[in-house]
Amino acid sequence: MSETATVIHELPGRIRVRVKWIHVRQNEQATVLRALRELPGMVRLELNTLTGNLLILFQQGENRQDHVVKSILSTIEDTLRTTENSHADTSKEMSGGTVTLPFKYAQTAAAHLSVDRGCAERGCGLSTQEAKERLRQYGENRLPLLRDTPWWKHVLKQGQDGMTLLLLGLAGLSFVSKRTAEGSALLIVIMVNSVVTVLQQHRSGRDKRTLAAMTDGDAIVFRDGRREHLAKELLVPGDLVWLEEGIQVPADGELIESHHLACDESLLTGEPLAIEKNAAALSAKTTVREQNPDGVTSASGVVMGSFVVRGNGVMLVTQTGSETVMGKIAKGLVEPTLVETPLQRSVSRFSRAVVTTIGLSTALLILVGILRKERVGPLLLSALSIGASAIPEGLPVLIGIALTAGVRRMQARKALVQKPSALETLGRSTVICSDKTGTLTKNEMTVRVLFDGTHVRVLPDLDVLSTSDMDQPLRASGHVVNLLTKAVLCSNAEWVEAERDGKTEWTLRGDATEGALLAAACRAGIALREIRAKYARLDERPFESERQRMSVICQGFSGSELIVKGAIEPIFARCAFYQSEDGLCELDDANRARILAIANDFSREAYRVICLAYRPLPHDVPARAVDENEENLIFLGLVGMEDPPREHVEQGIRACRDAGIRVLMMTGDHPETARATARKIGLSTSQAERVLVGSELTEYSDEALQRVCLDVSIFARVTPQDKLRIVAALKATGHVVVMTGDGVNDALAIRHADVGIAMGQSGTALAREASSITLVDDDFNAIIRAVDEGRGILGNIRRALGYLLSGNLGEILFSLLSVLFGLPLPFVPIQILLINLLTDAAPTLTLLVRPKRHAGMLRVREADLNDRNFLTQLVVRALSIGFSTFLLYRSLLLRVAPRIAQSASLTTLVLVQWFQVESWHHDGAAPQRILPRQRSMQGVLAVSFAALIGALYIPPLAALTGLQPLSLGIFFAAVTTAYAAQLLHGGIMQCLRHLKISSTPSLQH
Repeated sequence: MSETATVIHELPGRIRVRVKWIHVRQNEQATVLRALRELPGMVRLELNTLTGNLLILFQQGENRQDHVVKSILSTIEDTLRTTENSHADTSKEMSGGTVTLPFKYAQTAAAHLSVDRGCAERGCGLSTQEAKERLRQYGENRLPLLRDTPWWKHVLKQGQDGMTLLLLGLAGLSFVSKRTAEGSALLIVIMVNSVVTVLQQHRSGRDKRTLAAMTDGDAIVFRDGRREHLAKELLVPGDLVWLEEGIQVPADGELIESHHLACDESLLTGEPLAIEKNAAALSAKTTVREQNPDGVTSASGVVMGSFVVRGNGVMLVTQTGSETVMGKIAKGLVEPTLVETPLQRSVSRFSRAVVTTIGLSTALLILVGILRKERVGPLLLSALSIGASAIPEGLPVLIGIALTAGVRRMQARKALVQKPSALETLGRSTVICSDKTGTLTKNEMTVRVLFDGTHVRVLPDLDVLSTSDMDQPLRASGHVVNLLTKAVLCSNAEWVEAERDGKTEWTLRGDATEGALLAAACRAGIALREIRAKYARLDERPFESERQRMSVICQGFSGSELIVKGAIEPIFARCAFYQSEDGLCELDDANRARILAIANDFSREAYRVICLAYRPLPHDVPARAVDENEENLIFLGLVGMEDPPREHVEQGIRACRDAGIRVLMMTGDHPETARATARKIGLSTSQAERVLVGSELTEYSDEALQRVCLDVSIFARVTPQDKLRIVAALKATGHVVVMTGDGVNDALAIRHADVGIAMGQSGTALAREASSITLVDDDFNAIIRAVDEGRGILGNIRRALGYLLSGNLGEILFSLLSVLFGLPLPFVPIQILLINLLTDAAPTLTLLVRPKRHAGMLRVREADLNDRNFLTQLVVRALSIGFSTFLLYRSLLLRVAPRIAQSASLTTLVLVQWFQVESWHHDGAAPQRILPRQRSMQGVLAVSFAALIGALYIPPLAALTGLQPLSLGIFFAAVTTAYAAQLLHGGIMQCLRHLKISSTPSLQH
């Protein structure tokens, strides 16, 4: 395919070719046209000097169409190459170099750049030498990449963590106590935690590679009087860069020449509409690094990463690399943001309190033993073993397993969790900040209402005209078909159908507004290609912001028509008639008022309103006749379109509200559009709901913004930095913030929120890499499911931790009471290890991975592990276990040998902890049965019970553990005592509730 000439539209005997540079190379235009006329079969040649598009009508004769097209493209290519070589030869004889940049560009550039006046006056752009000097001064046009922290520094940082230090201390204690296996296991846990943490820190590297890809490729630049392809990273401030349809803007800059140029800045703004750009009128007193301060909001400014969707022009590069709008986002994104999760903070605080309590209890146990003149060696070994075993050192691993189980469940529910700890943080979330376009809405402009001159027709459903469902038919009247047919003829966009993974997908080429009109037409049964083939376009005036409309003249079998599409004000003012069911009617004042009222109703609903009109023309209408005929038009109708809300978003927001979670909407769209969307999705119920505009945020200090964010739920016209400030303000007030989005403009806020969630289908790669969770099907309700899952995991972690500590603290209390009352030490280290093996790991794991009990969304009243209700449960259970076991031990010592009493006490401690598993699963409420219903838990207890019986009654095992077989009566006494401890706990908690000292569990509705 030719690099200079490209076929953009083709029908039998008719093609439209885009010829690069032809509209700015006036000398070559006549040469190219003359060369084409010499080809056989040429009927008509028409060059649009504004766009560079060349319309060619020809007779195929005996040649195939593809042969004729190939001959045309080759002729254009050869002619331009020959002309260019001729200029190159001439340039060797010129002292200043060949001026291939048009003189009008040179004048404009000279007026803009005091530092570049010498180069610009010659119209040649920067010289190679000047460009090299600027490259040394400003650096390459690359997005900032922070140097990666060495892996060993991450390891050292991990070694400073409080939990890691605790685990190291326990490992050392285990080795001193000759528990080599346990000490080795702890070291393995430490190594696994460190490796996982280090790997997570390197996630930012993927973000950097994604960002760096934006500066790959070439740009078309004017240097030394010639146009050339130059690597984007070599661009410098002051360069003149050519832009045309399909090009990604390589740096920030100002347009010094523009021909109907429009950019898609949705990568930064999140809004899918094309933005018209006009040439700037800049001051010559400022240097290039001071210009274009507004970046994305400037009417003449273009920003790195945006795409040119139509037109062409020349930009003056004003910012490169880290100084671009994209570069500033990149700097904030790649900087490490290592923040402790709420669970980590809670576990750290709780662990310090528990370790302090256990340490003091162990010290007291040793002190009392020494005062009673116990043997120091066995006393220290037993006391330290009891203290070490009471600390839930395996909790980080068990929490990791619980989170991994949650990750797998979420994967089945179409949510990919890259960072498992995000699930538990999500469970604590109190605010969800959501981007509008592509997250709450579909990011697909969709026709919603039509007015055909007589009736307003509301289309059946927002999903009916979804671009993903274009094959579903739409029943339409003749007037609607006529309206949409005219819209097709007055559009340049195109839907392209492709097969991917066995499914049909549609891709839009062109403007999103035109794409919505074409989708509606297709659904109304209009064959797009056939309609366009029947009508030859004789003339076109592209959409211009000054005219606010697009106009075409199309010629069919029955004659020619002028069709106009655009804003209602300029078109309606040129209409003298309107099309109704009764035919052509005069547009009197009453009908004008009626139609304008309908248009206003559409606007109040935040629809983008498109007006269509036409006028029949004579069959022999001359070319370039648009301007002469844009009067006495016939009004055809109005089309109202919107970016529709995603399915079930309203239900999702309602579920968030019921769960105590606020939802905030942040968008770059118009305030009224944001307000209307908020009403449609149930985020707002008032017509006068306050909308905070991005420009107002600068008026607030950080402290004032924190207060405002507590009351405002809708933010419009916000930039990436605005979103970041809002997230930071909410976090500063103590909220756990979730940020959802799909664009580059969301990436900063996604990364800095407590939990970042990206859309998987519509989301950019950068947003997905910055996030902790990706929604595979872009379903907002998947966030609700993830919150529900997170809260279920939080509840399980609390229950598992409560189960572990209540049993372990009960063991310490039992041992302490025994020593205080002068009884023999109840256990030796091997027996303490046996208790832990039978009661800790397996039952705790089943609690952690167990599905949540409640059918609906759990509401978090208190998520902290230091919650009074949780601590009350913990203390009461520990007291019940410790005192009940102590009473049994003391009574048995009066009647049986110490080893039998020790064996019975060990059996009691094991059984009482098994009995409380089901109670913990019910958050302390009295369960209907002692043993759990869950099959996996029943299996775990069965295996554990068999191990207990083996340790008691199999002689080799009994000898190893130091236990003594129990008679049936004593075994029954142990079972009865364990059950009594459970009853004692229930009775105490019931009394506390009646006294209103304790409330209902914090993870209940």
